[in-house]
Amino acid sequence: DLRSSARGNQGVADFSLIKQLSISDALDKTKDTLAQNESVAGRLAVLQTVPDSVPWLYGSSYVGAALFFIHRSLWPDKPRGGGAHVGAIIYGGSSNTSGYLDTGFPIPAEIEAYWNFGVIGVIIIFALFGLYQRYIAHLYLNSPNNPYLALLFVITMFELPGPSRDSIVPYSQLLVLLSVTYFIVFRSA
Repeated sequence: DLRSSARGNQGVADFSLIKQLSISDALDKTKDTLAQNESVAGRLAVLQTVPDSVPWLYGSSYVGAALFFIHRSLWPDKPRGGGAHVGAIIYGGSSNTSGYLDTGFPIPAEIEAYWNFGVIGVIIIFALFGLYQRYIAHLYLNSPNNPYLALLFVITMFELPGPSRDSIVPYSQLLVLLSVTYFIVFRSA
């Protein structure tokens, strides 16, 4: 309720809702929300509508992930992730995600790859993902005493479960922090 109050109020949350908090009501509402989300899963929505009534994304969700470091204030039309696309385009009936602030419906990596490039895209995206993981593992195995490569390997294996925007952006943020930290430590040593 608190998060929903901020959406309809230009980002200003109604904190008076906290005073009215009832644990049993909150649990019931959570159960209802989970049941609703399962019935309108993003996965099924994409598979049912793309490409017949909803167009392909042609890599736009990956462009937004790759250029995560460009703030939306500098690039207002920066491509959004699959969940926002499902909410805005499939359920919201909009032609794009511009200005969309409502509920997103997360989609798994294989569905995001499909929506971007079709079945062939799923094969190619996952092949590239496997090659990337193999490359990182190879770097680490060739230099197991390098702390930077050890951390890179661990972060890659645990923080990048699949080639989706929802995984790529936080992983990329961790890589930036790791690289900056390594640079600072290396320069001071």
